[in-house]
Amino acid sequence: MAMIESRTGGAGPLHAGSALAGLVSEIGSDCFERRLFDFLNVTTGADHCAIYRSKRNELQGLYALSLDGTDTALRQVRRYIDEQHWRRDHMIQEAQHSPANGQPILLRFNTRKFSDPYLRDLIYGRTHIVERMVVCRRADDDSLGFNILSVLRSARGGPFLPDDVSRLESFADVLMSIIEKHDEVRIRQPSVTEALASIADVERCIARAPEAPPRREIEVCARIVFGLSSNDIAADLGIGEQSVATYRKRAYQRLGIPSRRDLMLWYLALWQSGGGTSGCGRRQ
Repeated sequence: MAMIESRTGGAGPLHAGSALAGLVSEIGSDCFERRLFDFLNVTTGADHCAIYRSKRNELQGLYALSLDGTDTALRQVRRYIDEQHWRRDHMIQEAQHSPANGQPILLRFNTRKFSDPYLRDLIYGRTHIVERMVVCRRADDDSLGFNILSVLRSARGGPFLPDDVSRLESFADVLMSIIEKHDEVRIRQPSVTEALASIADVERCIARAPEAPPRREIEVCARIVFGLSSNDIAADLGIGEQSVATYRKRAYQRLGIPSRRDLMLWYLALWQSGGGTSGCGRRQ
């Protein structure tokens, strides 16, 4: 995880606005989590943060980051969920019972006041967390569940300042909308695992391409996408390696692509556009 420099003072509107713009620009990208933490650090001085999704009385950890670049937050989130500590956390219970009115709620708590020793000592005490703020917003459609943002301050930084709380409160609505949009975009992106379920599925998908490649080119391209070497493709199809090279060259010319990487990108775009058709497109 990347190291994020601590702020030197309260965030002004310019710094907060710039951090928010950076977060919006990374919606759907692998850098989103890093930008989210950057925004939270600028606006609240957060030392750690975590995002959870609550659905059907279950809790899933989506991602977690720490200021010092370690996996501290991630390890604690895994323990928090795997050992079911969250079920004893009154903040999560309160968040789960928030009204479905589209309005975010913000909860703040001094972790040293937890009566539960497991939460107080094992989850927060070992990482020196002194205070925690939680933001959540329930979706209108209860079947979708809702996201929970947990923002943490350690003993090194001290408790949240009044301005930290007011800034998070003022940004809560737009922040939860951004997080929800990021989730929506990522869900719609193609899953390589699903797209590469089997060579037969890859072949069926390529066969539906508007470029209408011949059967041998389909077979060779499917195996290239699936990760087979030229030697393995030749053995699998019972043809020579030179024939594999010839079919590959013809296919690349037909598709207007120069490399294996471009073939993979072309295939994923084709698969994504299949609209749920068997063997080509996202399964619903």
